[in-house]
Amino acid sequence: GYFAAEEGASDIIIRLKDDHDGAEPSSNSISAMNLLRLHKLTNNKKYKTQAEKIFEIFHLRLTQIPVSMSALTEAYLFYRQDGPVLLLNTSHPDHKEFITELHSKYLPFLTCLTPEVGQEVSGHLAGANLTPSSKGLLIKSDQDEKVSVNSLEEVVQNL
Repeated sequence: GYFAAEEGASDIIIRLKDDHDGAEPSSNSISAMNLLRLHKLTNNKKYKTQAEKIFEIFHLRLTQIPVSMSALTEAYLFYRQDGPVLLLNTSHPDHKEFITELHSKYLPFLTCLTPEVGQEVSGHLAGANLTPSSKGLLIKSDQDEKVSVNSLEEVVQNL
């Protein structure tokens, strides 16, 4: 977990690891989710391992009072769900409407990526080529299944 103050701060008596998600999520909850998203996009296990360490540190609190750490609970569910990645085709004429429609729904386990027109997707998503006629390409977590999608309904059906 991450501390709420820098090491060696002279005006701090005790350094705390923030573990409460109130009106604003704790830094540890945000860090866990961001690390998991980085892992999802880069396939770098280092990020997943760091997120797992945060879950280990706050395991007792998560199991006893999960409602006090709602953002960390959501990060843990994201970790366990292992949802797909959606590559959005920004060259499709209706891409802005499609993105607006996606934003209107709560799809917490969907990771979206919008590569620039003509930009090759690298890393573990390499070879995931968008066809000009589709609005997006849904890549399942096992990376073997790739589904072209043209509507929000097709995205939701393939989650």
